[in-house]
Order: sequence, then C-alpha cells, then structure tokens
Amino acid sequence: MNTYNLKWDLDSLFPGESNSKEFESYVQKTEQFMLQLKDKVEALSFENQEGDAALLTGVLDILQTVTRRNREIGAFVSCLTAQDVKDIKAKEWLAKRSQLGADYSNILTKLDEKLVEVGDQHWEGLLQEDSLSP
Repeated sequence: MNTYNLKWDLDSLFPGESNSKEFESYVQKTEQFMLQLKDKVEALSFENQEGDAALLTGVLDILQTVTRRNREIGAFVSCLTAQDVKDIKAKEWLAKRSQLGADYSNILTKLDEKLVEVGDQHWEGLLQEDSLSP
C-alpha cells in the first residue's frame, strides 16, 4: 500500500511557508499595486475623450495584475490554513487576505461607479481605440 505525505510542499511556492519573507514581500508589493490601482481609478474622469483610452487601458492593465496577485495570495493562504489549522501566522495571513479582498472590492465599486457614467457615444469612441478594441 502506498503512503502519501499529508503535508504539502508549500516551500516550493514561498520558502518558509507562513513565515516566508518572500510571501510577505509579495503581499506588500500587491498592496503597492492596489494603491496604484486606486489612484488610477480615482483619476479616471471620462470628461475629455482624448487620452481616456490610455487612462482606461492603464487601469485595466494594473487591475489584471492585482486580480492575479490577490488570487495567488488567497490560494496560498488557503493552503496554509488547510495544511495546519493551528498555524497562528497562517490565521494572520487569512485576516490580511480578507483585508486585501475588502480593499479590492472597494476599488472595483469605485471603478464601476466611474464606468456607469460613460455615455454610449463615448463608449463607442473608446472601443474604436486599438488598445480597447475587441
């Protein structure tokens, strides 16, 4: 009968598992990206069609990065907590993941509010731009 190790090799992702300095740095960098995203979303006004496509493309690019990083953080933290339910540091990361998720949701809500204000003609113009064309 084969036996399998019940402990995952999370060190292959971030050495040190819940105490990983690399993971801590990854989370901090993600927080920096989120601040950049928040600033870019707040700067969106759609009042001047010229340059709106570039601004929106910038928002979408960083949004994609933040989304990917948040999912990776969430997956790693889920593995940490599933692997050892008594890991106190993993529980701290779980709280941090929740905070990041809430901040991310707030940014998306603000982006939604901005996008709803864009008129149909303006959207049609934006979608003609190479950077945003389907």
